[in-house]
Amino acid sequence: MEATDMSRFQKLRTTARAIAVTTLMTFSTIAAADDYPSQTVHIVVPWAAGGGTDAIARAFAEGFSEVSGQSVVIDNITGASGATGTARAMRARPDGYTLVLNGSSDMNSTLAFRSQPYELDDFVYIGGVYDSPTWLVANAERGYKSYEDFRDAAKKSPGQLTIAVGGTANAHTLMAAAIRSMGEIDVRIIPYGGGADVRRALLANEVDAGVIHAPVMLGEIREGLINVLTVGGSLERIHHEPLRDTPTLRDHGIPADFGVVRMIMAPKGLPDETRAEIERIAEKAVATEHYRKFGEKFGFAPVWMSSKEADALMRAELASFREIKTKYLD
Repeated sequence: MEATDMSRFQKLRTTARAIAVTTLMTFSTIAAADDYPSQTVHIVVPWAAGGGTDAIARAFAEGFSEVSGQSVVIDNITGASGATGTARAMRARPDGYTLVLNGSSDMNSTLAFRSQPYELDDFVYIGGVYDSPTWLVANAERGYKSYEDFRDAAKKSPGQLTIAVGGTANAHTLMAAAIRSMGEIDVRIIPYGGGADVRRALLANEVDAGVIHAPVMLGEIREGLINVLTVGGSLERIHHEPLRDTPTLRDHGIPADFGVVRMIMAPKGLPDETRAEIERIAEKAVATEHYRKFGEKFGFAPVWMSSKEADALMRAELASFREIKTKYLD
């Protein structure tokens, strides 16, 4: 065989090998998606056991296990306002067996306030499994029955009224800053250690108002101990009828949205076929009887947000948070 023919033969053989490898990888990926899940699935929760995100994750995990027929384990990896566990999940193998459940506003607020070892593009967004707005509330003894009552009192006593928030660099801080700046009222933002501390301060009547995630004080709201003044987003999914018509921040001329969608995410690099299978299982998990009853207990109907919708929400929310921080807190 001449040198030229040999060269052509070697090129053809190399090309054939490449095609064979690519074909094998494609079929392997499809087979992996068809078999998913064939082993235990781990869901990283970057918050402590017993909290709201953890409770949602465990209810979702039970539904996921019911639909998939595979066991699901919750791994609570805490630290740095959720960043430690989120970063750990980012570094996991992108095979669908390590997922992370975190709140959209929790993750985006940490990205808005400081540099993190990850960005939004380091994850694939499977979907949203729980949606709850953020409220501005007050102890009923304060006498504020609406946002207008609170705003008018603040204008009469500049710099005297207080809004409690759980932390110094999160979505609650941003919402309080938006109310203060866009609402053109002079109030003091008082940081507490977390949501539980804000709840305690409100019940003890230590502050004029507080920013909380919706389910946290639903019991006290139903009992009339706490009044909801305004809400950062839609209340259409809430089971407590009297609150469904609560005016939003936008109704009061404050063009901002605050809430939290608990997201199921995976490290980037997850094959599309596997992502689609996880999304299919997750959507069915949200529709299980167990998860529905869990939502009723917390006062909200479970929600499913598709992968495409979840990705769009994360990016829009982060852009909004960064703008509010730059304008009103820097």
